[in-house]
Amino acid sequence: MDLTPIKDILNLKKEAIISEAEGILADIETKWHKSKKFSYNLNDGNKVGVQTYDTHRKDVHWCARVSSFDKIDPVTQKAYFQKLYDFLGGSTYNLSETHSEFEKKYIHELESYRVWPHPLADDQQESSITYLAELIYKFPFPIQKRVFHELIHVSKDPVRRRLIIVSYAVDPSLFKDPPTNFVPAQYTSIESVTFDSDNNLKWQMCTCSNPGGLIPDWLSKISMPSAIAKDVPSFLNWAHSTKTDH
Repeated sequence: MDLTPIKDILNLKKEAIISEAEGILADIETKWHKSKKFSYNLNDGNKVGVQTYDTHRKDVHWCARVSSFDKIDPVTQKAYFQKLYDFLGGSTYNLSETHSEFEKKYIHELESYRVWPHPLADDQQESSITYLAELIYKFPFPIQKRVFHELIHVSKDPVRRRLIIVSYAVDPSLFKDPPTNFVPAQYTSIESVTFDSDNNLKWQMCTCSNPGGLIPDWLSKISMPSAIAKDVPSFLNWAHSTKTDH
């Protein structure tokens, strides 16, 4: 799992995807280098801490975040989990309400996207979905718009109270009429949300990315921790303002 765009997606298996993702997530707090820590005041009056980490895997720079909710009461943590489960995970059966659709509501750089279903041969469960996504991101001048081509797998487990989202960089040739007027970029990530038997919420995310174009590698690396950390308050504040049941 790295930044090399996948060209053959016909043989991908859910079991292998989840197994690899879990292995990477398990190493973050024990083997990765601890980096910057961020603290945010949320719109509901609570505070959340976000610890970032970094490492190199197969000569690729990875960055991660782990959000802590230990100072927030269990009832609120459960409410946060439900919002994450419903909206961060999105629908596992309706392509118009996927993880990517809800991302567009709280990640302001995401301008537009297109999705196509890509069911996995070994996955017939209604609690998971796999699809191809073409995502257009806009950034402040003078940075040009970026296009990302991804395969996204979302798996929900209501019994274990867990959500996991895996995004792979894939080859643009897998898409119908891929745009040519944007800078091609690559993004691979894993996101996990759990609410354990002791009513503790844990939200982890790790990623490697290549912004493409003329953005230097060193600049991308130093800006990554704050970029991924700010998505935590962005989502929670948006979710707090959302009253619609899903």
